[in-house]
Amino acid sequence: MTKVAALVNHRNVLSLIVGFLMCVTGASGVNADERFFADLVGNWQGKGLVRDLPSSPQENIRCRLSMSVPGQGNRLSVLGNCSVAGVVLPINGSITAQGNGYSANLFANIVQVNNSNFSGRLRGSKLALFYDGIDIYTKKRVKATLTIAKRGNKGFDIGIRRHDPNSSASFNVGTIRFQAR
Repeated sequence: MTKVAALVNHRNVLSLIVGFLMCVTGASGVNADERFFADLVGNWQGKGLVRDLPSSPQENIRCRLSMSVPGQGNRLSVLGNCSVAGVVLPINGSITAQGNGYSANLFANIVQVNNSNFSGRLRGSKLALFYDGIDIYTKKRVKATLTIAKRGNKGFDIGIRRHDPNSSASFNVGTIRFQAR
C-alpha cells in the first residue's frame, strides 16, 4: 500500500470517529440525554487499537477531548483531537438534544463524508449510533455503528464496527478507552 493510500485509509477511520463526535441524530428524551451528557463532562484521554479493513493491521490511536455542557444542559460541546499513524484530526463540535432527537453542528472540512445520516438510541449507559454515508474520496458507501459505553464515573469507551466496502461484511474497527486526564 502506498503512503498516500495508507493516509487515506487512516483518514477514513478518523473520519468515522470525528463524524460520530460531531454529528448525531437519534431519539430519546432530553432528561436522559442531560444525565448522559453530564457524565461525559471533563477532560479525557483515550487510546486503543483500530483498523480500516478486516485485513489491515491494527494501529494505535490516541485522542484528547475536552467536553462541557454549557447553558441548560441539553448540549455537549466537544473539543480536542485524535491521531493515528501520524495523522491528526481536530475535533470541534457539539451534540444537542432537542425533544425526541439530536442535532449537531458539522464541520465539513474535517469530516470526509457527505450525504450522511445518523440515527441512534440511548439505552441505559450506552448510546448506540448508526451511520450511513458516502466517502467523498472513494465514493463508496460507509456504514458503521459507534457505541459510547460509560464506565460509571471512571470513563467511557467508544466502540466502532463498520462494513467492509469491498465485501459488505461487518467487522470490528476497534475500541478507544477514555479516562479522565
